[in-house]
Amino acid sequence: MTDHQRTLSRKDFRDYEFILKEMERALSMVGPALMAHYNAHQEDAFYTLPRSDGRGHLPFTRKGESHFYEIVHRGLRAMGSASRRYDISNLVNALKLAFIAGKEDEPPLTAENAHELFETVIREVEEGLDVLTHYIPCSIVAHSQPDQFEVGPVKFVWRERFFRENESVLRTTIDETPGFEWGFEALESFFKQSSWVAMVTIEAADKEKSSERAREITQTALDMLKAVIGSARGAGIRQAYDNGMPSRIASLNLAAGKGFSPSWGSRSHDAVLTEDWHQVIRTLPFWETAESILDRYSNAWEVLDEPYLRFLDALKWHGEAISDSEPNARSVKYWIAVERLVSFRSNDDVTKKAASLSCESPRQFPDHFKKCQRLFGKRSAIVHGSASRETGESEGVALEIENLSRTLLFSYLRLIRELELDGRCDRQGLATEFESLGVNNRSKQ
Repeated sequence: MTDHQRTLSRKDFRDYEFILKEMERALSMVGPALMAHYNAHQEDAFYTLPRSDGRGHLPFTRKGESHFYEIVHRGLRAMGSASRRYDISNLVNALKLAFIAGKEDEPPLTAENAHELFETVIREVEEGLDVLTHYIPCSIVAHSQPDQFEVGPVKFVWRERFFRENESVLRTTIDETPGFEWGFEALESFFKQSSWVAMVTIEAADKEKSSERAREITQTALDMLKAVIGSARGAGIRQAYDNGMPSRIASLNLAAGKGFSPSWGSRSHDAVLTEDWHQVIRTLPFWETAESILDRYSNAWEVLDEPYLRFLDALKWHGEAISDSEPNARSVKYWIAVERLVSFRSNDDVTKKAASLSCESPRQFPDHFKKCQRLFGKRSAIVHGSASRETGESEGVALEIENLSRTLLFSYLRLIRELELDGRCDRQGLATEFESLGVNNRSKQ
C-alpha cells in the first residue's frame, strides 16, 4: 500500500465514522420525533439510505449524504483522467449499497483499509460499463449527396439511408423492448424532424457520461462545419436535442371580431450550399488538422495539451455565437473565442496577438492591428453597457467580429500543424510562437 492510499483510507474512514453517527441519529428518531425533526430540518426529508435487503429506504440526513460525495470525489480525483468515465451520482448510490450491505466475510472498515470499499465499488461498476454507439439526429445541410460523410470520428448519414438500412432491426428491437411505449413510428417521426443522423462510438463508460460525451463530440464536429459555412447559412446547424426553433411550428393570432386564426408549417434548419460542398470542405488546407484534433479528443478521456484545448474551447464559443439570435451576444462570444486562442494572461494585448496571427505577411500588420483595436472597442462598448442594440449597426459589427474569429481559428490550425511538425505542440511552444509572430510583424511595419 502506498502512502497516498493510506492517506485516502484515513480520510475515507473519518467520513464513514461521520456517516455512521448520522445513521444512528436518524434511526433513533421514529414517529412524532422524526416528523418533528423534518419540520425543523426540512432538507433531511429528501435523503435516504437503501435497506440492506433492498426493500425500501432508511431515513438519513443531508450532512451524511455529503460525506458519501466527499469519498467519491476524493476517490475519483485519485484516479485521474479515468474518473471522467463515471457518473458521480451513480457511484454514490453504489457506494451506499456497498456500505449498507457489509458482507460478513469481509473485515470491518478501519483507517487502514477504508479506501478499499471505494475501489471495490469501482471494479463492480466497471464490469457493467459498455462501449456504446450513439445515434443523434442533426440538422446540417439541405443536400442528400453525399448521403454519408465523416467529420473526424463522427459519421453523418442521410436520414432516408439510415432508416432504409436500419428499419427492420429497429422495429424488432422496439417490439422486444419492455416498457417502450413510443413504438417505431413515433421514434421515426422524431428522427425525421432532422435531415441527418450522427453516429459516434464512445469507449466503455457510464451510460449518462457516454451519452454526454457523444453529444459533445458531435457538437464539436457540427461547430467545425458551422465555422466553415458561416453564420449566414449555418446558424441552424444543430442537434435535435438543442434548444431552439422547432422544425414543426404553429402560430396563433386573433383579429378583433374575426376569431382565432391558426396556421401550421415547418422550418428547415439545414444550410443550403453548392452541390459539391463536401468536396470543397475536404480540400481546405486546415481541415485535416481540425479532424485530427477531434480524433485525438474522442479517442481518450485524458485532458489534451493546451494548444488543442484552446482550439476546442474557441471553436465552441464560435459555434455558440453563430447560432445566437442576438447580434451583440454573438459579438461578445466571438471575442471570447478570439481571446481563448491568443490570450495567456489577464493583461495580454489580445489585439496585437490577434493581428499578428491573422496576417499572411508582415506588411498587413498595421491595418490588421487597427481593425482589431476598432473591433475590440465595439466589444468593450457592448460588455460595459455603452452600446445600444437599437443603433442598427450591431448586425454589421457581429459579422466583422465573426470574420475575425473565423480567420483566427483557421490560422491557429495552421500554427498547430507547424508546432506538431517541430515536436513542440505544448503551452511553451505556443507562447514562443506567438512571441515570434509579434516580434516579426512589429519589426517589419
